[in-house]
Amino acid sequence: MERFVVKDILTQKDAKMDKETFLAILLTPFLFLGLVLFYIIIGIPMLIAVLLDSSYKKDAWKDYKIIEKK
Repeated sequence: MERFVVKDILTQKDAKMDKETFLAILLTPFLFLGLVLFYIIIGIPMLIAVLLDSSYKKDAWKDYKIIEKK
């Protein structure tokens, strides 16, 4: 297993880290960036489509009028 030599923040001595751990720390921000981009590309257009759907609005008002008559 390959190891990287990094400096410990507190003691400024060399600390050894596995390659997998180093890559996990390095790539974690990109995971969250990908989730945010997914929300922007997929989530917002789907939300707009649901809000602008005329049949959805008609069904919602129909249920409201039925409740109002009781």
